[in-house]
Formats: sequence, structure tokens, C-alpha cells
Amino acid sequence: MLFVNHRRPLGAIVSCLLLTVAMIGPAAAEGYRTSVGDGADEIAVVVVKGSPYEMGRSLGELVKDDAKALLTSFATLASALSDEYTDQALDAAWDAVSPYTNQRFKDELRGFAEGAGIDEATVRRVHMIPVVSSYACSGVAAWGPATKDGHLYQIRNLDYTMGGGLQDYPLVVVYLPD
Repeated sequence: MLFVNHRRPLGAIVSCLLLTVAMIGPAAAEGYRTSVGDGADEIAVVVVKGSPYEMGRSLGELVKDDAKALLTSFATLASALSDEYTDQALDAAWDAVSPYTNQRFKDELRGFAEGAGIDEATVRRVHMIPVVSSYACSGVAAWGPATKDGHLYQIRNLDYTMGGGLQDYPLVVVYLPD
């Protein structure tokens, strides 16, 4: 997950991030939180390690206050904008995509919800907002001979309204899986 404050070039952010991670050294057993930049250009950096569940739980614990504020405000905004974001519609979306969702993601999501002290259903529902939305987003997927190692790499540019407040919680997460 990477949200970038566009007032600072991405290259400078990545350089600062790599330097910060290199100076701090290896992650502790559960993870840690630091930042790069300062003032309005400060971006939180969280490093987590372990199993998907453990990384999710550590991430949730380390961003607990921001996660609660962001998920609550974003879910409230979405439900006020359209009736397509009811709990029933979002739960149905989860039921539809869940069989095709990697167990590692489900475990991380469960850990994140527990670590942040947020109901898991709420976290799942917020993740389903782009699934049921009627807007279009940009996306790229590459795999096989199009990538160096043949693995699938995918991005999606979520073209949310600035009123959603997502840009107010920039975060870089560095995962160190078992």
C-alpha cells in the first residue's frame, strides 16, 4: 500500500525510504514504525515481518489510530454517497471475490483488523468499496515473459474523490514475510 504526497517527487521519497530502512537495520520481531520527510511531506513507514497474519496484526497495531479514523470516515462517506455501499452489498461482494482471494491476504486482513481493534467485517467491507463501485480505474497486470521472474505483478490506481480523505493518510509498508 503506497499513498504518495505529490508535493515531493516519488524518487526522493523512495531514496529517503531506502536510506531510512538501511540506517535502522532489520525489523524487530513484530515490526516498527518510522517516517520519512517532515512537516506536510512526512510519510509514515511501517516495517512488518512474519506470517501474513502476524504482519497484518503488527501493521494494525502500528497504525491503529489512523486506521480507525480512515476506515470510519471512508465507509461513512461511501454510504452517504450511494446506496450501492450497503453492508449487504459489500458482504455479497466479499462472498463473490473471496473464493478467488489468496488466503495470505485473508490472513493479513484478519490480523490487521485484530491489531487495529476494528471489526473484521468493517475492514472487509471497506476493501469491497472499489469492487462494487461503478467508476473506472487504471490498472496494469504483467506476468510470464513480461516480468523478470515470471510472477504476476498488478497495480490498480484507485481514482477516488479527494473528499474521501485517503490522501490524508500516506503510508509505505515494507513486508518481510517468513
